[in-house]
Amino acid sequence: MHANNEYAILYINNIVYKQTRGDLMKVNMQALQTLINEKQWTIYKLSQVMGLDYSYVYRVFNEQSRPGYKFIEKLLNMCNKLGLDPNDYIFFTHHCL
Repeated sequence: MHANNEYAILYINNIVYKQTRGDLMKVNMQALQTLINEKQWTIYKLSQVMGLDYSYVYRVFNEQSRPGYKFIEKLLNMCNKLGLDPNDYIFFTHHCL
């Protein structure tokens, strides 16, 4: 992933995505909550697996913060690491590039 203040470029499955301020990808929070329940994880455990600060993940889950580029990048990495389909956890609204 490459990011600056205006957009992020993500390379996923040999496809290039250009995300502008959260417009391209949305996190499926319901699916993420289902994953937590199935694995009997806490939000804290999820934050450890994703490699993100617990307070950030907590705020995203409680709708106090929107998932940004870093959250999406870490979520994609987690999906790859655990063999999960990223399409279950991220809504791709369209291909930009």
